[in-house]
Formats: sequence, structure tokens, C-alpha cells
Amino acid sequence: MAIDLSDFSDNMPEDDSARLFAWLAAHGPDEWHQLASFWLYDRGLRPMAWIVMQPDCDRATAQRIFWDVSDGRYDLPGPNDGPYARECHALLSHVIARWRRGGFTRSELASSCGDTMDVLRERFLTLLAGVPSSFGDVIIGRTPRSIDWDGDLPAGIYGS
Repeated sequence: MAIDLSDFSDNMPEDDSARLFAWLAAHGPDEWHQLASFWLYDRGLRPMAWIVMQPDCDRATAQRIFWDVSDGRYDLPGPNDGPYARECHALLSHVIARWRRGGFTRSELASSCGDTMDVLRERFLTLLAGVPSSFGDVIIGRTPRSIDWDGDLPAGIYGS
């Protein structure tokens, strides 16, 4: 399922949004993973949609975004459940479809979902029709390179 960034909001002032997308374009999979780990989701899903659309989005990053966006729901939000739910549905559907076809080929980073995955893996995945059980697998890999957030803090995290 293809997604269009114009279908997603980022709930940020235009200057912050432009700065964030410039930051995303100037960085790579390690930094994207770190951003996904600290993203304030009330800022919108457009940056996460951008990340999962990148050819070199790491498998662990896609998994992290899936768990954060699904937020432990027992069913995927439907396209008719309101604007934010439509965005969640489109993003999750894209990640699931790409995951199924083996589209997240880069797999260097380790899972970073922590307790969320441990607690929800069995009960959540058995209830969600169409979600590959491998979303609950721990991905073995390395920790993303650390980022000097002080010198290069993108908009959208830590209240910036």
C-alpha cells in the first residue's frame, strides 16, 4: 500500500516542520530510529510516514513505529474513525504491507520497543487479524549511533 505524505499532518508551525524535514533528509537510519524513539506523537505522523517510506528505513525502526502508533490497541484504527485514526490506519497499513513483502531490507539495528513488545506481543498479535507475528520478534542488532541532540535538535521532540 503506497502512502502520500500530504495525507499526514505534522501539527507544527511551518518553520519547525521545514527544519525537521531538512534534518531528516540530512541524516540516516540511525538518526531516524532515534527520532522515532523520542517523537512526540501529538506532533503528528507525517515524519514517521516519511521515515517508513525511505528505502533504507531499518526493520527495527519500522517495528518501533508500528508499536508506537498502534499504541497497544486490540484492533487497528479504521479509516472512518476520524482524521488521526485515518492517518494511523494508513501508516500502519503501509508498514504491515511493506513488512509482509520483505520491503524493510535494512536490518542493522536492534529492537527498541522494550516492555511494550514484551507485554503485548502474545495477546495483541493473536487478536489483530493481518498483522504478521514477526512484529513481535526481538530483532537482534546494534544500538543506533548516539546523536548530539544539543547541537542538532530536530523539531518535534522534547517539546522543541
